[in-house]
Amino acid sequence: DMAQAVTQALEMQPVNAAGEPLPTERPMQTSTYARFLQARSLWRHRDPDALDAALSLLEQVIPEEPDFARGHEALASVYMVLPAWQTVDRHWAQSLAYSAAREALRLEPQLGEARAILARQAQDIGDWVGAQKLFEEALAREPANPTLMHWYAEFLMQAGYRVKARVMAERAA
Repeated sequence: DMAQAVTQALEMQPVNAAGEPLPTERPMQTSTYARFLQARSLWRHRDPDALDAALSLLEQVIPEEPDFARGHEALASVYMVLPAWQTVDRHWAQSLAYSAAREALRLEPQLGEARAILARQAQDIGDWVGAQKLFEEALAREPANPTLMHWYAEFLMQAGYRVKARVMAERAA
């Protein structure tokens, strides 16, 4: 609230790294936002129990705040990494990840992580040019996001750009 008041007082429009205006989100219940933050923290642990807990929290948050784009993006990210940590059907999890990412971008087109998930979808169907474009757009929007850098490094490695992949992986670390 304070940052928004200062921004308005200075007549500034906050922008992301790509120069696009940042959204002004409506206030939400503190407990709902706290569960979202807890889910994101759990997701970063990348272990089966933490992912289950993150999924459970996000499944509470989204019905309470269906227009909360970052909630849909977080859900997409959980589903995206779930097959690497649990024995789940990869196609089922990816389908849910792609659907949640599309919803997040429908609500807030500037999101980087959701865009990177759709880049992974393009990669999965063999659209390497489209995937690279989406990854680059995602990184332009969130240049300091280590998950985006990691996923892009994996893409670059699979595309045969080993040196670029190593550089990106080192940035992610």
